[in-house]
Amino acid sequence: MEPKFLELKTRLAEMHDLNKTAALLSWDQQTHMPPKGSAVRAEQRSTLSRLIHDKSTSDELGRLLDDLRPYEESLPYDSDEASLIRVARSDYEKARRVPTDLQAEMTRARALAMDVWVEARKKSDYALFLPHLEKIIELKHRYVECFAPFEDTYDPLLDDFERGMKTAQVKAVFDDLKHDLVPLIAAIAERADAVSEACLHGHFPAEKQRECVSGIVSRFGFNPDSWRLDPTTHPFATSMATTDIRITTRYNESFVNAALFGTLHECGHGLYENGVSPSLERTPFYRAINKVQPSFIRVEADEATYNLHIILRFELEQEMMQGKLALRGAPEAWNARMKQYLGVDVLDDARGVLQDVHWSDGLLGYFPTYSLGNIIAAQIWEKALEALPNLYEQFERGEFTALREWLRQNLHRHGRKFTPVETLERVVGGPIKVGPYVRYLQSKLGEIYGIK
Repeated sequence: MEPKFLELKTRLAEMHDLNKTAALLSWDQQTHMPPKGSAVRAEQRSTLSRLIHDKSTSDELGRLLDDLRPYEESLPYDSDEASLIRVARSDYEKARRVPTDLQAEMTRARALAMDVWVEARKKSDYALFLPHLEKIIELKHRYVECFAPFEDTYDPLLDDFERGMKTAQVKAVFDDLKHDLVPLIAAIAERADAVSEACLHGHFPAEKQRECVSGIVSRFGFNPDSWRLDPTTHPFATSMATTDIRITTRYNESFVNAALFGTLHECGHGLYENGVSPSLERTPFYRAINKVQPSFIRVEADEATYNLHIILRFELEQEMMQGKLALRGAPEAWNARMKQYLGVDVLDDARGVLQDVHWSDGLLGYFPTYSLGNIIAAQIWEKALEALPNLYEQFERGEFTALREWLRQNLHRHGRKFTPVETLERVVGGPIKVGPYVRYLQSKLGEIYGIK
């Protein structure tokens, strides 16, 4: 193998190890760290961020990538080697535009904001969190300016999570989705009493819920030898390696859906991380759980109204970055759009603007990926059913191995080799389309609610 390619792999492995160490510090902060550790943890994470950024933007790495261009061009586009060089160059070129001091400062601000957000959410006190949000948005503006010129100030943030995608493209997709979702939800609202979710409310001890969800995700591939499931304020998933997957959940002892679907969602993230090729490393409640009912909390929302939660956040983030929305007025803007889109009156900031962890962690640009994922998942599901036509029968028996392995072979194993657009083209043979997702919702919910 080309010696310079081996040198590249060694450099990337070092950066990978540092990034995963930083991820471990973040996971610990959100699960087990004593509250008074926040200030020092912020410095630790900032120091690591500085080291990672220096390595990621070094002149030596740039020269190495230049030297490897002829080798890359001699290889098939989809080979592991060519893909590694291509993605490494893309990461390098983007990282070079961001000063190390700014990168470290953004990481420090995120770490300091995290525990303040937890306290603010607990007290439903947006004013407590506001200074940290203002700092994060200020830093995000400085970050975005590193990539000028751009079509939209939101583009560089979106690109961090959906490589190559533009804000205008997402807006067009979401506009199509709103066009079909709003009348569907309105039609369901006229038949709201057709479905009762009473069986999902009651007293469900946290330990019993943990046993239940652990048993369910084990059928998808959760293995205690290489996975962990821990409680946290806001569920998330991360990984230290393909054999070290950390997923989290939260338990609401009066509503069983919160932990059940939150854990399944994070398990999905974990399956992707677990399914990446090692060569690239270092139910009886069917009607009740499908009840469509506008609610406050995104992670507990039904799959029809969920996307309106996302569209709301997508729009507010753009307005924040464009200076059209004063951060002090974010709760009022949030509440007004919740009323407009979902018809609910937000009772307090804990169930409104403070409910999500993302802004405290500087993750502006991430929210759109949830709805994009829903849309793309429906396209992939249609392809999976073509390849595995008896999936529903397997699910009824509690068997998910065939789907997991199909996803691993066709999707997960490639990791970041391809952009989202390239990945979708390879799996479904075309671009992102809302049609399959809308058909899925209309078919399932139409049957449940008796709507044509």
